[in-house]
Amino acid sequence: MHRHFQRGWHGGLGLGSGTLLAAGMSAVLAAASVNEFRDPLTTPSATMHGALRPERETLIGIAQANGHAIAVGLRGLVVHSEDGSLWRQARVPLQADLVAVHMLDERRAWASGHDATILFSDDGGATWQKQFDRHDARQLFPSYYARRVAAGNAEMRRFQEQADLNTAGAVSLPFLGVLFDDANTGFAVGSFGMIMASKDGGRTWMPWLDRIDNDGFLNLNSIRKIHGQVYITGEQGMVYRLDRRQNRFMRFSTGYHGTFFDIVGNARCLIAFGLRGTAYRRRPASRFPPTFDTGTERTIAAGAVVDEGRRILLFPETGQVIQSRDDGASFEAVPRQPALQVYGASSMGSGAYLIVGRDGVQAHAAQ
Repeated sequence: MHRHFQRGWHGGLGLGSGTLLAAGMSAVLAAASVNEFRDPLTTPSATMHGALRPERETLIGIAQANGHAIAVGLRGLVVHSEDGSLWRQARVPLQADLVAVHMLDERRAWASGHDATILFSDDGGATWQKQFDRHDARQLFPSYYARRVAAGNAEMRRFQEQADLNTAGAVSLPFLGVLFDDANTGFAVGSFGMIMASKDGGRTWMPWLDRIDNDGFLNLNSIRKIHGQVYITGEQGMVYRLDRRQNRFMRFSTGYHGTFFDIVGNARCLIAFGLRGTAYRRRPASRFPPTFDTGTERTIAAGAVVDEGRRILLFPETGQVIQSRDDGASFEAVPRQPALQVYGASSMGSGAYLIVGRDGVQAHAAQ
């Protein structure tokens, strides 16, 4: 999938094929000459003019609330809309690549991405302020666990070692997903098990490496709220659910050993999806069964639930759409042209939905 990183050495991370292909657009967004370096965390995103329509550039994540929508992409690009049709570029204080966005309501939103970036907007996505970045990560994560070890909690030593590893060197790990359960309680997840929580709307954060059943510090690729429950998807077929009583993410084992990129669902089912058309379905009070046939062997990059939960859409990265009208028991192809390399999707209500990808954002009506 576009925004996810393949596991490798801690000195560098390889981008997925979609983002790699899209990286060429960086040249037209450069705010300085090729010989001059500007820190992306202190350089505002470039304003696009003329033929450079921001909603037609590469966009990676999208979210909506009450008809308002926000999409994010490379070099700090953010576009926002009040109806899903007319888009405006937002004012963003940095040029780090953004890969995920979450809207709590039509005004409050958070975005996350490279360099451990977390951004916040309280005006529907028109303007953004930075809440967290790589400098904060390097101060917060190692010192938090070092203090707990120094206080005599030897079990925290392995978390301290992982925090040191994750925040050392010139490359900072990205946050691949961000979600707020309410106006105060939020989470951000990312590569090599990076996870943190906030209790004050993102103004301060606390590491949660020790509050998730992720002993191998596997990549955490997305975080979603489905029918009142918060879920994380990750590597090696892992799905985690927030246990609010224990204040901890508990692991579901699916039997799958590949990567889940995201998860969608309704009150009756959950569908986790990922590589080579793989998808798993779980109904309440039951285990994830073996994989079922989605009708595609291409990586499923995004999903959305429309028609008030009656229809589930999955989007292979080639631009094909497959849908289920029976809570994921079966899927069928939906003809749609033109094809778009899809990176993210979001419902707009009444069967309509938005998709983002290499060619920007597109709106689609109910079928």
